[in-house]
Amino acid sequence: MNTTELRVNHEDRVLRSSISLKTYFECQWAVSLDLLTEAPPLSGALRFAVPFSGRLQKHGLWGVEASRELIPAETNELQLTFDTIIGGVFELKTRFESGVEIEAALDRLREDTPPNILPFRRRLKTSAGFDRITDKRWIFRSDCLIESNDPAEIRKMAFELHSHSNRYAFLNFDDINLADRTRVTSLMALGAVTLFISDVSELPENIQTALLILCTQPAIDRPLIMAGTGLTYADLRDLEFLNPTLIQQLSQVYIKLTRPVSSYRDEGLIHYFLDSLSESPS
Repeated sequence: MNTTELRVNHEDRVLRSSISLKTYFECQWAVSLDLLTEAPPLSGALRFAVPFSGRLQKHGLWGVEASRELIPAETNELQLTFDTIIGGVFELKTRFESGVEIEAALDRLREDTPPNILPFRRRLKTSAGFDRITDKRWIFRSDCLIESNDPAEIRKMAFELHSHSNRYAFLNFDDINLADRTRVTSLMALGAVTLFISDVSELPENIQTALLILCTQPAIDRPLIMAGTGLTYADLRDLEFLNPTLIQQLSQVYIKLTRPVSSYRDEGLIHYFLDSLSESPS
């Protein structure tokens, strides 16, 4: 990826994440929010301005303008959420650029090393020991929706896929504190885990909104969702209380089970589902 591609992808990710968070809070609090790219004038018709942290302002995201005065708890949650998620996007870009610089420096060093000198240091990606650990761990990049008439088989498939991934924990969404299920920051804090939702059609509207925001974040840094349903895709789309955008996001990988999970496993078919969810094992 060259510098231009990195800048375009980064700016697009920041914009999409900021708009998603703005929409999330507007729905949560019945308020209108406008993103500000610079400090507002000291005088004028500005309504209620809420500044963000210095690191966001440094990158051109000064804060928001609200249609009403926010209470302190709302202000704190707004600032913390933007700083955690958008700030994380900026940090990801910085880490990527640093990694590119280090790789380039190592390449130059190897090119400049006299042929009679053998370097002791191995680059990580060529380490045999490291490859043995990760060669069977798929790096998931997509959320997943699993359809079956048997809830037990949905859970078996979700756990089977998780067990082949590089995700460090398999969590039942219902086991998370109810308040935290509606907070994007709390969900993001879980990190690279698999979140299992037994029945997507039972999700309340406020939780659907939080999950939709979660799905817009970089997959490598956030929990990935494996959701189940006993309904067909067409029937799900007909449910008026379900957010169609969330269903569309989750069904980027759609698995319809027509037989027991053990049958797919015995016939060596699980890897087809894994390939749909992820990059090739590294």
